[in-house]
Amino acid sequence: MTEKNNNSQSFSGKHFAAGAILGALVGAATALLLAPKSGKELRGDIAEGYHQVSEKTHQVADTVGKKSREVYGTVSQKGQEWAGKARDTAEDLKTWVQARRNPAAEASETETLDAQAEIAAASESAQEEGQNN
Repeated sequence: MTEKNNNSQSFSGKHFAAGAILGALVGAATALLLAPKSGKELRGDIAEGYHQVSEKTHQVADTVGKKSREVYGTVSQKGQEWAGKARDTAEDLKTWVQARRNPAAEASETETLDAQAEIAAASESAQEEGQNN
């Protein structure tokens, strides 16, 4: 549930940033076009507005790039840690199962041999009794 909330917040943040940039562009263009200025002044204002928006876009892109690299590094590190823990746990489980299985297998073989010996002894006994009778 937390992962879904994190994705939702990240997704909303991206939409908010895109909406803010788009809103700033539309607002700036509307203000420039509706302001009573000469063509030369209007072109100068448009060029200045373009440079400001371009600079802000580069700043946002740099910030997003830095944050993305940080998140990638953290996720990569945590993934490696979790993979190591999973490997260790699997190895511990394998060792535990083998330790539990080997005595049982040895006991089973011993019981089988004992049972076979008892059957052979009983069979010999029965044959001896049959010969004696």
